Amino acid sequence: MESGTVTASRIAVGLAALLVLTFASTSQPAAQEVYPARPIKIMVGYAPGGAADILARTLAQSLESRLGQPVIVENRPGADGSLADRMAARSAPDGYTLLLQGTAIAINVTLLSNIGFDPVKELAPITLIGDTAYLVASNSSVPAKTLGEFIQYAKVRKGELNYATPSSPALLAATLLNSMAGIEMTRVPFRGAGAAIPALLSGDVQFMISSITSLLPLVSSDRIRSLAVTGKKRALLAPDIPTVTESAVPGYSATTWYGLFAPAGAPRAIVERLNAMTHQALAQATVKSKLLEQGFETTPSTPEEFSAFLKTEIAKWGNEVRSSGLQASSN
Repeated sequence: MESGTVTASRIAVGLAALLVLTFASTSQPAAQEVYPARPIKIMVGYAPGGAADILARTLAQSLESRLGQPVIVENRPGADGSLADRMAARSAPDGYTLLLQGTAIAINVTLLSNIGFDPVKELAPITLIGDTAYLVASNSSVPAKTLGEFIQYAKVRKGELNYATPSSPALLAATLLNSMAGIEMTRVPFRGAGAAIPALLSGDVQFMISSITSLLPLVSSDRIRSLAVTGKKRALLAPDIPTVTESAVPGYSATTWYGLFAPAGAPRAIVERLNAMTHQALAQATVKSKLLEQGFETTPSTPEEFSAFLKTEIAKWGNEVRSSGLQASSN
């Protein structure tokens, strides 16, 4: 009887030991997994071929060689980028789904009535990537040769001139300029610069603020007239074109910036690793050159600097949306 009890005890102990070994062997790889262990996805809220898409693909290619895993760009256009923003924010905070987004994320908080998430609370800023100034341009039939002359021309034609708005950042850049310069024009919204440019060329609209890369080729062919760039300093792609501040409106500044985000709750070690790898990528000469072709000048930051910058941008553009009287629209 005693011998049977001992045998049963030994079997129980053996089974327990086997279970411990089995659990240890199955859990050990997960505990030792080094990030990244599988492909990473960067979500972009705009169609392929645009500035954000090119920026994301340039960065992804450089990150692949540094992280040792494929970095895939996934385009999810819609609601001026906020569709992809929401999807990224609701993804697992494990560092395998990232978001490349910019100025629109700060504007849409106020401009759209149903953005569906809080970028400050639901996203973890990793780093700023870069920014680009807009080009301020007019139809070549407008007699004004400088921004100062255009402002005077518009003031005596209150409400008679039309201006194109191809995106929410460009819209806010235009309304900010209009309010600071004291001019009133009629807004004509378009779905992107590709749709707005023909209207500027034909004279259906007389004024437009859009990306340097979309407008500069037309300036050099004398089809439209460049008036200014919107950054605090002259653009490297167009050093001969003065800033808005230099030209006529002191203190004016509006740029499009982009940065890299993870879902809130992503481990600090992963955020720091992605920050470091992105900084290395942005320091690479070929990457800097590729981004400059798109008008972007690199401005990497710490996660904390990016977080503070995002809050400042939300406040800045929120004030402009409210003061300009733009009607919040559903996304």
